[in-house]
Amino acid sequence: MNVAQDLQTDIRRLLVPPNILSPLVEVHVAGPPACWKTMSPDARQWVARHAKERFIQNVWAVNPSHFNGELADTTPKGWESEKPINGGPVIHYGHFVDGLKNIPPYHAFWVASGDCHTVILSDDDRIVPCHAGLDCLVPRYWIDKFSNRDPARRSVVQNACSLFDDVSQVRAAIILGIGELEYRLDDPTYGVANECLQREFTRWGYESSLRTTSEDAGYMAIDLVELIRIQLRRLGVPESAIWSDGHDTFSDRSPDTDGHLWWSHSRAAQNGDAQKRNLVFVARV
Repeated sequence: MNVAQDLQTDIRRLLVPPNILSPLVEVHVAGPPACWKTMSPDARQWVARHAKERFIQNVWAVNPSHFNGELADTTPKGWESEKPINGGPVIHYGHFVDGLKNIPPYHAFWVASGDCHTVILSDDDRIVPCHAGLDCLVPRYWIDKFSNRDPARRSVVQNACSLFDDVSQVRAAIILGIGELEYRLDDPTYGVANECLQREFTRWGYESSLRTTSEDAGYMAIDLVELIRIQLRRLGVPESAIWSDGHDTFSDRSPDTDGHLWWSHSRAAQNGDAQKRNLVFVARV
């Protein structure tokens, strides 16, 4: 399927309030039927054409699979680059980071996401986009000693906020991720690590992000939007300057077809689509 020609109506521009994000920053998202995995041919074709139409010169496609919370410069170091075709942008890819330290004018950020939210921080000068999955926010694997990740590693939210001179002037948009009752603590893949994490949340003061479902459902979940909000508030971002789009990658359905609007890594455990990804594209024009 040719994404650039056939799926225009499925690619949506999010209307972020102008008091949160400058109108000169465009946010586009998309889900099924296309798979938006970074650098897949169809996704690359749409990104290149869309960027060219907006005079975007460089697209930075992060690879967040390490969940390391790191942010990269928009310089060649650490990136592979694809030469522009027919006057399109240079697409940079292959850097194992969660975000960018800034989106310069006429540059764009591209991330392929399953259930993890994208957070965009900004003030009057700097635009910092980042992938904010649970393991970018808290050291879950270290708690359960599943890996050698640094227990002192800061969250991606901390790393992003540290780039601003005055965090009280920062505005935050939380984009496209799993809903508050869907990130289950009894997930069969991460259950043991999540149980350890649940115990630590009280010590860290994150307990307000834990959600308990009805007795019939009988499980607990992590509200990742609330967890991100807690971290932002602690770092000095005003609550009034934090906005979420309210999308739920697990449960949102089309009013026309009743099909799912987004790919979901958590839901994929049930239907075998674990490798499918949504598009999040942030352009500064």
